[in-house]
Amino acid sequence: MRMKTGWILAAGLVLAGCGAKQAGGRAAPEAPEFIGGARDWLNSPPLSLQSIVKTHKTPDGQPVRAVLVDFWEYTCINCIRTMPYLKEWNRRYARDGLLIVGIHTPEFPFAQKKENVERAVKQFGLTYPVLLDAGYKNWTAWDNHYWPHHFLLNASGEIVDDVVGEGGYRDTELRIQRLLKAGDPTLTFPEPMSAVRDTDEAHAVCYPMTPETYAGYQRGRLGNPGGYRRDADAAYTDPGRYEDGVPVLAGAWRALPESLRSEGTAPGNAVALKYHALDVYAVMKPEGGKPVRVYVTQDGTGMKPGDKGEDVTYDTDGRAYLTVDTPRMYHVAHNAQWGTHVLRLMPESAGLGLYSYTFGSCTVPPK
Repeated sequence: MRMKTGWILAAGLVLAGCGAKQAGGRAAPEAPEFIGGARDWLNSPPLSLQSIVKTHKTPDGQPVRAVLVDFWEYTCINCIRTMPYLKEWNRRYARDGLLIVGIHTPEFPFAQKKENVERAVKQFGLTYPVLLDAGYKNWTAWDNHYWPHHFLLNASGEIVDDVVGEGGYRDTELRIQRLLKAGDPTLTFPEPMSAVRDTDEAHAVCYPMTPETYAGYQRGRLGNPGGYRRDADAAYTDPGRYEDGVPVLAGAWRALPESLRSEGTAPGNAVALKYHALDVYAVMKPEGGKPVRVYVTQDGTGMKPGDKGEDVTYDTDGRAYLTVDTPRMYHVAHNAQWGTHVLRLMPESAGLGLYSYTFGSCTVPPK
């Protein structure tokens, strides 16, 4: 799960408990109203939580017996991994009174733009209402600190449960069923959905991994002697020494508050990162609006097919590369075995924006 200030090395749960009372007998808190005008809503006209609670219906007359509010961000790998569950719950239970509302609060400046979020919503196949929260008004009103964070509301608009990060899907689905059945005891439901991925199973093993690494100088560190040369085009020399989770530059780059922008070309232009994990994801953007080919090596050699991420392919010479054509998260490495590696990204042209790296380390041991 990701905090406003960074990623946490965990996928734990923070549960307030199911029902109308929290621990200690305190009344469940009333959920804040949604904040946003017509242009801030995707897949739906503007929704008023108070109106829904009062009428128990959506504006188009559909019943509402429970509301699941999902704070998410489209470059967040933990958020992306929860989406199959949210989509299936929406398919299973919307007709019985479950309303899912995604609140998209951006981490990076490009994720504030409506067209980028619209593209992501379409790409991920989200059909439930999504509220754009570019100004953090809903984030603040709900006193939220994480992506993803799911709040479960009863028919009275009270927050009866909340889940931070990945996991706990079966428990959450059972709570949804109980809330819906409280509104209509005649409802019948299927068994909670099976795990989408084997790494969601209880027997999965999650190894230690490098925490999220930011590229820009506002939240990051740089392993080159002298560190960042802020807001200026500069030539960097790779010292050949690497610290886990600290990028090292070679060639021409501009260091910005949230990102590193390539000003030169491969092979002299590169960013190296030492990490320990199974998977590597990088948030990148074509800053000039044109696609940028980025060559990838690992441990000083080409990337083996068994270690490449979903976004990596090979040219006619067998060199691994990915194409950065939209601002999003790219899956760079999916190593066959857990270990420590040095990943090198080499943009073929200027204009690559590198914002952050995130990692994954869960696997299922062989039987």
